[in-house]
Formats: sequence, structure tokens, C-alpha cells
Amino acid sequence: MLAIIPYRVDVPQERFPIANYLIIASCIIMFFVSWSNPKQLLEPFVLNSFSITKMIGSCWLHADLLHLLGNMIFLLVFGNAVCAKLGNIIYPIIYIAICIIAGTVYMLIDGSPVIGASGVINGIVGMYVVWFALNEISCFVWVLFILKSISVDSFWVIIVFVCFDLYGIISDGQGIAYMAHLTGFITGFGIAVFLLKSGHVTMTRYESSLLDILGIPIEHRQSSSDEISTNDTQPDKKPLFGKKKKSKVDQIVIYCQCGKKLRFELEHAGKMTKCPDCSSLIRIPNAVEL
Repeated sequence: MLAIIPYRVDVPQERFPIANYLIIASCIIMFFVSWSNPKQLLEPFVLNSFSITKMIGSCWLHADLLHLLGNMIFLLVFGNAVCAKLGNIIYPIIYIAICIIAGTVYMLIDGSPVIGASGVINGIVGMYVVWFALNEISCFVWVLFILKSISVDSFWVIIVFVCFDLYGIISDGQGIAYMAHLTGFITGFGIAVFLLKSGHVTMTRYESSLLDILGIPIEHRQSSSDEISTNDTQPDKKPLFGKKKKSKVDQIVIYCQCGKKLRFELEHAGKMTKCPDCSSLIRIPNAVEL
């Protein structure tokens, strides 16, 4: 038995993700409200036809507590990062757009009755991997009777999730709409690429999106400022395969008060950043101060 539960991503948040917290709260409220009379409340919103009401409504409903908890953990971990990047006004619009687009495609491909936020949450995960593929994700990994905590580049963990869904589709997994998961992921992935290429979402000059890693040019990029994002602790355009060789003398290595080890390029000396673990404000020293 293998289970992977993400609990934290190393993504600096420029905004407090209010919209994502509100969506999570509304899903929880809808779940407990539906307990009073599940059949009467759920049936009108089951996704089983080309209805916008059903496509959106089904994303706020869950079959049981385990279904709800699993989805809300993923939405909390990945949704906060995506919401902070998009902003609290645009995020819910994109969220609903994924509900509609993924729901339409799912009905065309499969069409089996389904409820749950898994499809749209996988869309959020698809957006996340485009923008934050190299940011670390911390997960609990349960293999047989062994539970461990690991931290790796987000790209690899998300690849595992996608492979689970592909296997579920091939093996005709009972009770789980794996096709809805994959449909949502592809939808979110495509939206994220479009927003990035069109300039509606921009990366800083220090951030590496999946397009940067694949060598696909991005015309729009934020200009630098005296305060840098914590993503600067990662080498620019780090390759997915193998390790990028870099001399230690080209980097500034410091430790936060919480013990987190941070690496910066020499060009960042004198600038301010935040620790990804404790959010403490840190001034990056120059070579003389070191």
C-alpha cells in the first residue's frame, strides 16, 4: 500500500489567499448541510448532464468525510500558492472556469454521474506545476506500515499523482472518477500556460516556471526590486534531470533563526527576503559581512 499526503509547499505568498480559504470553508459547510437530507440536496447538483449548474455545484459536494478531507488537504496545500499568485479576485473566477471546462470535457469523454471537487482541485494542481515545478513540496509517505516525511521538487510528486490517475483509468478503478481528475489537471495546466504566455500571470526574473525549464520563451516577466522572493534561494533555471553545477563561491549561504538553510546568488547581497519556513524577514549579507 502506498499513500502520499502533501502538507506544505515552499512557495512564497505575496498575498493572503482569502479566496481559497473561503472556497474551502464553503465546501465544508455544504458537506455538513447535505447530511441533513443528502438525497434531496445532492441530486440536483450531480454532474450527469451538460448543465452549468451541475458542473459548478458538483464541485462543492462530497460523498463522505474521507472524500472531503482528502480534497481539502490538496486544495489547502496547492490552492493557497495558486491563489496567492493569481490574486483573490481572479482565483475564484479561474476556479469556476475549470469547473465548467473540465466538466464539459468529462461529460464528452465519460459522462458517468460524479460529485466532488477532485476534478477542479486537480486543475489547480495542474496550474501549480506550471508555475512552481521546482519549489519543494513536503509530503507524508506511507509505504506498507512505514510512515516517512520527505521533501522533493514538486514536479516529481505531481508526476506520481498523474500516474496514479492514469493507472486508475486503465484499470477501470471502481468508485473513483479518475477521468475527471485527469480532465481537470489538463484543463488547469492549459490555463496556466495561457496565462503565463499572455502575460496575465508573470514570474519574477528569479523564478523558474515549467516553460523556463523546457526552454520555451516567456516575453512577460516581473522586474526585480530591493525585496526579493524566497524563490531566490533556488538556483535559476534548475534542470529537472541531474544537478546543476555551481561553485560555492558564487553563492551566499546563511541560516535563518529557525534553522532553515538558505542559498542566494551574490547579486542579491543587501536585499531583503522572507524565510519560507517561519516567514521571518531576513537581510542577505554581502561578502564583507560574511
